[in-house]
Amino acid sequence: MISPMRRTLAWIPLLLACAAPCPTDPLVPAPDARFAVRFHEPPAPPMPDETAGMETFSDPPGVATYAAFALYDEAGQVVAERWLDTFTPLDAVIGTVNAATRFATRTPDGQLTLLLADGLRPALRVDVATGEPTLVAPTWVAAPTAAGQLVDLAPLPDGTALATRRRAPDGLGGDLVRLDVANGGAVLESVALSALSSGRVEPGTVAVVEGRAVIGLGLLDEPGAGAVAVYDLERATVERVDVPGLSNCAQVVRLASGRVGALCAGDLADPARAGVGFARIEATLDAPPAVLDGRPESTLFRDRAPTGALVALSGEWVAAVSRGDPTSGRPDALIAVDLASDAATLLLEAPFDEAFGGTLGAGAFAGGALWWPSARGVIYRFAMTGEDAAATFDALEPASPPGCFSLSPRAVSVVGPAPSP
Repeated sequence: MISPMRRTLAWIPLLLACAAPCPTDPLVPAPDARFAVRFHEPPAPPMPDETAGMETFSDPPGVATYAAFALYDEAGQVVAERWLDTFTPLDAVIGTVNAATRFATRTPDGQLTLLLADGLRPALRVDVATGEPTLVAPTWVAAPTAAGQLVDLAPLPDGTALATRRRAPDGLGGDLVRLDVANGGAVLESVALSALSSGRVEPGTVAVVEGRAVIGLGLLDEPGAGAVAVYDLERATVERVDVPGLSNCAQVVRLASGRVGALCAGDLADPARAGVGFARIEATLDAPPAVLDGRPESTLFRDRAPTGALVALSGEWVAAVSRGDPTSGRPDALIAVDLASDAATLLLEAPFDEAFGGTLGAGAFAGGALWWPSARGVIYRFAMTGEDAAATFDALEPASPPGCFSLSPRAVSVVGPAPSP
């Protein structure tokens, strides 16, 4: 049971402005919630780019930074302004939510899934309609040496879940674990990913398809190499699938078509960004897993190379952030790309923000609506129509900001059933 707590005094030094009092009991039932938004202050040092699996740290930036999670309905209206925050006590959890807390890329309907970055590094899942926890899983057998070890958590059809973990600051020991959600998140099996490379392996996000799961990989000691891992859910075996011409393919998502889309961030230290782009992967049980095609460049992102925050849209479209450059004045950009064609769209540009390491955060898509947060206090929304190369995107009214605090929105997650278009 997660119990509420009165925290009026604790909020006084945190609020920059206060138009209305914040609720003191944030975990009230919120059955109309469809999206969750994480708000927080600028951490010091700034947060890394939202490129899951590509960070290397002992303590992630933001562990000591206050964060609040607000719930929204499908129309962009606030349902609960501060439903969960840093001061909410979490029974059976050593640690708290903070700016380094990560949303899982997929979550069951009606659930908010959080990957905590401190304490015992648990996966936490809460039913938003009741405010009750449905999973508190420590997810480790031997204590890790790096904070923020959980990279992603993906539910499986049989009620279990897969989690990717980093076990040490240098990337060594990354693995994939299968959790028994019904029994407190007990680890059923662990698969080491180190055998997939002669050097260090950073695990990335997880995309589940029929009978298999695809895991993004960062191959830290293989310059220019790109690959993903494919895990057989029945046989509990894992194999490496190389992605020619691309590198650092740490982010993957399941596309609406049933295929998998991968974002390969390339060499982030190279101004020319060698090896950057997208790929489509076929991974269902009908045939051996294979890369269908790669898209290392297009007219749209020749000057807007995708960096991270990969989100699956309708059909085989994806959205991602291209991080800006403060030295050249190049802004952050939000781009949408159809992996099955040459179609692509520039949705948004935003001046770079030094305080957050980038203005545009990580977004989410459901029911034809794409939500994307900006450090400048705006939660942008777009309506997508169609799913082929002729699909269009129309700007909607931004989501309403909370009325009781002035923190910046940084990440969005889908928590409810898919809203109607």
